[in-house]
Amino acid sequence: MKCNAGWYELNISAPDNRVTACCFYGGPTDQWLDERRDLDSYWNSSRFRELRQANIEQAPESGCTNCYFFRSNSPDVKSFSWLPQFGMPQIDETASPLQQANWRLAVQEFEANREILTAKPLRYYVNFGFACNLSCIQCHQVPRRKTNGRQVSSDVLYNWREHFKSALEVGVIGGEPFALAEALKFIRRFVEDDELKDVRLKIFTNGTLHHRHMEILRKKRKLSLIVSMDGIGDAYDHIRVGGKWSQVEENVLDFIEAGKRLNLEWDVAAWCGLMKTAIPKLPDLAKWHGRHNIPARFFEVISARGVEKAVADENVLANPLLVRQIPGWKDYFTEAASVYRRYNMEYLAGSMEYFRDRIEKRLQAVVFAEETLGASPKSNGWTTLFDQGVHQLATLSACLYGNVSQPPVVRQKRWWPRDQHLIFKPTHLNDHLASEFVDLPAGASGDLCVRMTWWWPSGFPESERCIVNFQDQSFAGKWEVDFERDLAGGVVQRHIILNEKSKQFRLMLCAPEMQQAVLPKRVKIEFRREAHVPVGRGREELLQIASAAN
Repeated sequence: MKCNAGWYELNISAPDNRVTACCFYGGPTDQWLDERRDLDSYWNSSRFRELRQANIEQAPESGCTNCYFFRSNSPDVKSFSWLPQFGMPQIDETASPLQQANWRLAVQEFEANREILTAKPLRYYVNFGFACNLSCIQCHQVPRRKTNGRQVSSDVLYNWREHFKSALEVGVIGGEPFALAEALKFIRRFVEDDELKDVRLKIFTNGTLHHRHMEILRKKRKLSLIVSMDGIGDAYDHIRVGGKWSQVEENVLDFIEAGKRLNLEWDVAAWCGLMKTAIPKLPDLAKWHGRHNIPARFFEVISARGVEKAVADENVLANPLLVRQIPGWKDYFTEAASVYRRYNMEYLAGSMEYFRDRIEKRLQAVVFAEETLGASPKSNGWTTLFDQGVHQLATLSACLYGNVSQPPVVRQKRWWPRDQHLIFKPTHLNDHLASEFVDLPAGASGDLCVRMTWWWPSGFPESERCIVNFQDQSFAGKWEVDFERDLAGGVVQRHIILNEKSKQFRLMLCAPEMQQAVLPKRVKIEFRREAHVPVGRGREELLQIASAAN
């Protein structure tokens, strides 16, 4: 299936130093340069042409392969314009002649499989920077803010003003746009430019600051706020650290009321990460969306360096055992679906049912694996692939990105000479230790199951321990069936069922955020073949559900 993002969107991120067609593209991208450049130097670059060619040819291996967007989203994505099975976005009837002409040309070039385009982007999506007034528990930007203050220059971006005239929308995101100096400068300039009155401005915000800028915002006829809200009430306050639900609710409702009063084409939508803390609040959130006619999109939160532990404690899709902590968890999804249907929000009702069933299916697979693998005798059928103690772990390769003034791994002793442990001292958020890749066994039938066990030195709380991970040759670190449990005496055991694409593996150790961390005193990795274990819905089934819901 050909995705239209490469014919539709120009996606810019200064802090990530990339220019591509969407946030989820995993292939090589152009770098964002802080200098005035012709639009085509990005839009028709060799990287963009490669992306389009991969979609035209349906290349089995490309930056679009196993797209996170399709793996992690529910049927409600049909309401967002660039989902490929729904074609190119429909054009607003109030669009200018210039916008209509560019839209028609974009559709023609998409359908004709053009790699070099004459049409200009229909959407610009610009991440101005990571600065924000909140510190959300799941946000991958939070640990990177201290060392990455880069912002898109408003002046450089506004060099494309003539091209903006033919776009359907320009999106501004951060961080928090209202906490970013360059984003605010761009918003003011865009809003006051009468020649851009037909172009919708979309601001992706946490909803805590826009009320301070209403005098300037009311000058824009076509304006959208996309507000991040994973729950309401105390669930919101827990997740969005530094924010208050009462303030966000007041700000959003005042914005809606102002748009109506001024007869402007304003709207609000909600982006909702699906998190354990907010599940009991889903029915109330659905009532709030329905009562105020606010469409929403639910999605799986992304794990990234610096927030692995927080996301592991909240992501019920990747860690379905978490729902055991929520009595009657399925009822919350079912009730929320019923509420959405009462408000004729069928796509959100389908979203709730989809995620409920997906979690249940993955939970059943993990429970099956627990019973099948976890009950195995210590050595019954398991073959050791990797077994290293303190002396070997001390020699793991160190991948360091900061200034190295001392050894990254040091030995420390306590109480008596033989009680040694290792401390990893990172220089950068991306620093890690890794073993060499080892070939996985091939040829036998059945699923390849991995049992990974590690032993912690005594006396160290979880907050001071490193993150222990298993990666395959594509650097994947999470699988459909993937769970761990604490055993007695500071021992942790993780079970994984790999997919057929995994050919090699390595051990990877990293510190939580930028703090020193203790390493395990031993890590052992074993494998065995097991009868097929059912897993969650795949991408094709997801798309079939979405099509049926339409």
